[in-house]
Amino acid sequence: MASIDLAERISRWRTYRKLSQAALADLLGLSAGAIGNWEHGSAAPTAKNLQALVDALDVPMPTFWGR
Repeated sequence: MASIDLAERISRWRTYRKLSQAALADLLGLSAGAIGNWEHGSAAPTAKNLQALVDALDVPMPTFWGR
């Protein structure tokens, strides 16, 4: 199986949970633009934001990474 990058994982999990970028941003206390930047690979979440992201998406970190 091909490796999926961070941007693609964020986008796939967000859409799987049926959240818009704006809705996810609200859950994280961030802007929708920040989520868009993560999903386009022009920025990456900090470790703190990555943990908040997987918590908001209700997915364990190993599952998020496909393990």
